[in-house]
Amino acid sequence: DPDSDELTVTFFGREIVPPAAADFEIIAIPDTQYYTCDGNFSSCPFFTDGSIETFEAQTQWIVDHQESIGYVPHVGDLVQNADWYEEEWMRADSAFSILDLGAPEIPYGIAFGNHDLRNLYGASASVTGDTFLNQYFGTGRFNGRVYYGGHFSFTNNNHYVLFERGGLAFIGIHLEYDREYEGAVLNWADDLLKQHPNRRAIISRHAIIDEDGNFVSDGENVFNALKDNPNLFLFLCGHIDGEYIRTDQHNGRTIYTILSDYQSEPNGGDGWLRRLQFVPDADQITVRSYSVLYDQWDWEDPRATGWQDLDYDMGYRTRE
Repeated sequence: DPDSDELTVTFFGREIVPPAAADFEIIAIPDTQYYTCDGNFSSCPFFTDGSIETFEAQTQWIVDHQESIGYVPHVGDLVQNADWYEEEWMRADSAFSILDLGAPEIPYGIAFGNHDLRNLYGASASVTGDTFLNQYFGTGRFNGRVYYGGHFSFTNNNHYVLFERGGLAFIGIHLEYDREYEGAVLNWADDLLKQHPNRRAIISRHAIIDEDGNFVSDGENVFNALKDNPNLFLFLCGHIDGEYIRTDQHNGRTIYTILSDYQSEPNGGDGWLRRLQFVPDADQITVRSYSVLYDQWDWEDPRATGWQDLDYDMGYRTRE
């Protein structure tokens, strides 16, 4: 003001809200042990008419829909017989090789189950190590991949991935089934969560809850050991046939545990996948099951728990 008069200035503004990110999916692959048995009664002591072609159809479906998929965790029991029949691991390898070749940028990991581990279901409990597990799905398979974070100890029995999708950063930790050094593994996982506090954390472990939503004993130990980490919001598991979504509140936060296992369905599992669609603009995760074998959603399956929407704050909801 050339006259140096007093002025009243009013500023106008609005809060900057980041634009909503595009929806994306996390695809959990449930127990595939009856697919890798491929109907071979000699290698599968339980009746099954599963086929490796179904497992391969699952990974091919992921390849065909890769643009909307951010992460693929397998919840364990890749095979039925650990180190008895190498053919089962070769079949599992063929299924995941479809993903490796067709969608190499999609991060994936495996929470090895009791049927994958030699000391639980294998050639000899007196022999240490998991020979075929680390031959086909060891560190050598994942080293050099941009999403591969690393592993515990000298094997790939426990490992983790780092990835981003929809403007959100994640860590996915894959824990093997109950082993004698579980305390050390849980300390490793807890340290990882604390080293990456700004990454939203997903823990995959073969066994955590049962079909009624109750913790199995070792599953409760895992939950209690890790629940204090504020970035942890989701557990994924299989092992026990059925579907369930458990909701726990801890320190004002919601932690979900999702069970998915279809191995007792016809055809060794009927090609069911668990699809978790993240919808940032609504702050929701839509959980549903989908069969690649029949191109069928879960509400058409008489034994399914149906479509569920889970509230989860992704920081994108439009504010007035």
